[in-house]
Amino acid sequence: MARFFGKQSSYLLRGDFRNYLIGSLLLLFLLLLLYLFLKFGLVRSIGSPMVALILVGALIVIVKAAGPLLDFFFGKSRKFHHGWGGEVDIKNELKGLSDDFSVFRSIRFGNRGDVDLVVVGPTGVFAVEVKSHRGNIGFNGRYLTNNGRQFDKDFLGQAKGEALQVSDFLMKKLGVKIFVKPILVFANYAKMNFGTRPVRNVFVVGKPFLLNLVQREPRANYPVPIQKIEDALKELTK
Repeated sequence: MARFFGKQSSYLLRGDFRNYLIGSLLLLFLLLLLYLFLKFGLVRSIGSPMVALILVGALIVIVKAAGPLLDFFFGKSRKFHHGWGGEVDIKNELKGLSDDFSVFRSIRFGNRGDVDLVVVGPTGVFAVEVKSHRGNIGFNGRYLTNNGRQFDKDFLGQAKGEALQVSDFLMKKLGVKIFVKPILVFANYAKMNFGTRPVRNVFVVGKPFLLNLVQREPRANYPVPIQKIEDALKELTK
């Protein structure tokens, strides 16, 4: 089994907790408001239809205004939750690699975001970006699409940028150029037909094909001992 270093992404866990907490507090506020309205406002408005109408109207406006906010915060919480769930799935998938491989989790470069997983082994260094989207993944000649619609973000550019970050770090640390191969892997039931052909120089695969891709790449010719690469990356997991 591959050797693992680092922990689950704290960014995703914090994002999930923060947005769920805000959404829950907002929901509790609305329930409290409804309780106060029923207990005090409605009782006091008996005999005054106009006051009752105003109170009901105000409550409807508040609920309608809060609805999109609830959708926003709980929606973001679900995205973060699916994100870290996808990372766990891919981590478990990578356990199928031999002990010739090392897997580094949640590599962070200051405030520039983190790389979900970095795999180092006989076949090279791979920067793995995990996505949890479902649907039919395609390519319109420039960007990836989901069920025919372009994603909001350029995932291919993101994956390449993260691979370059890892390569630049190793260059500064070891003084040699290490080519890092970007992989974009979909953890859920996404369909795609790219095979092992890179899309804009990025491998795009589903979870069932990840191990095959990593294991069947040509053997890497490292300019330094592989142990030095692993030791450098270990510093980013502390």
